[in-house]
Amino acid sequence: MAAAEIKTLLGVISISEQVLATIARDTALQINEVMSMDGRYSHGISSVIGDGDAEGVRVSIRNKNVIIDLYI
Repeated sequence: MAAAEIKTLLGVISISEQVLATIARDTALQINEVMSMDGRYSHGISSVIGDGDAEGVRVSIRNKNVIIDLYI
């Protein structure tokens, strides 16, 4: 599982793809016009472990860039 990393003077903060996907999904669902997320395009980790928390979100981390796709 990939993770986004932020290096600081105090150390390194790692945030997993699953956490980013869950935050993105919860934030999108707070918008009044967004009724639901499309479960056919779930985040890779959630489809493997059966966790629906990030349904409708795909997170990719490449070259220090985080890409979040929302399927609404």
